[in-house]
Amino acid sequence: AQRLAEICQICAASMLARMNGAEFAILMPDMEANEAKELGSRVVTALEGISLPGEMPLGVYVGIALCRPNEGVSALLTKADRALHAARRSADSGWHLHEDGQWDESVAVSRSQWKSDIEAALKSGNIALQFQPVQGCKNQRELYREVLVRIATEDGALQPAGVFLPIVEKLGLAVHLDKLVVSRAMEYLGKDQGAGRLAINLFVSSILNEEFVEWLYEQLAADIKLSMRLVFEVPEAEVGYRFDELRTSMQHLRQTGAQFAIDHFGHSAAVIGHLRNLPVDFIKIDGSYIRQIDQNDDKQFFVQTVAGIAHGVGMQVIAEHVETAEELTMLQALGVDGVQGYLI
Repeated sequence: AQRLAEICQICAASMLARMNGAEFAILMPDMEANEAKELGSRVVTALEGISLPGEMPLGVYVGIALCRPNEGVSALLTKADRALHAARRSADSGWHLHEDGQWDESVAVSRSQWKSDIEAALKSGNIALQFQPVQGCKNQRELYREVLVRIATEDGALQPAGVFLPIVEKLGLAVHLDKLVVSRAMEYLGKDQGAGRLAINLFVSSILNEEFVEWLYEQLAADIKLSMRLVFEVPEAEVGYRFDELRTSMQHLRQTGAQFAIDHFGHSAAVIGHLRNLPVDFIKIDGSYIRQIDQNDDKQFFVQTVAGIAHGVGMQVIAEHVETAEELTMLQALGVDGVQGYLI
């Protein structure tokens, strides 16, 4: 906050706000696109050097949106949200400028409209589940399928999770959505005994919510055979900061036979140090380490090292975003257990 406040001194009329968690917003009047890009670079440089004891440098992501004539606050914040989401797709710190017109109008829904659509979908249970397989790296046997959540807008179009999940969390509806997804997935498994295992992504705010954890425990304990066919994925980004609380919740839920995976793994040295004490069955290496791994010695070294550490504590390693046969061949040679992505 102090470093951002110093940057904002370039304009007396600027406004600095903390949105939630580690997410901040700057309102900077009368700034052109090129100046906004320079500001984005300054923010990244100023914050990137901050690090916690024993941690790698912070990842800093900046989304930039320009306010247009007659554009409301909700529309501007929506553009900024999307720009931030685009910036975070990269493994490296950086900024992204939202270009008007680059987003399909079918998903250009204001926050207020999304709030209405999301609340209506949760109330009616109007969500759809799609699935992406995770298969064995060498034997091509399916390890499990990851559940992908979709919400339908008023026109019936299914919106991908990346569009609405950040808004779900900001609206405080994460627990509600996770309950609905878990219930729907368990219902699906109950009807199809040959469906194998399913993996469900949980909001960290849900797994840290005592009421949700007890609700989930009761659901799983009621049918142990079904519970053993479920894997819950938790993003690595939160593990290092809430380690003790997350471990307690995981250990409690694993008593039912359910398993856990760390998603988007590879950006926190602290988490690697905690692996031996984490009740986790799978590590999913972030796609930024997988893309063109057949052409990058550093990525190969990292993946091979992680695989060795994980196997030493009884965990399986899965590579995300596998898109070419060359990447798959390299991952097989590096000792990865499973792969997921468009190639599969």
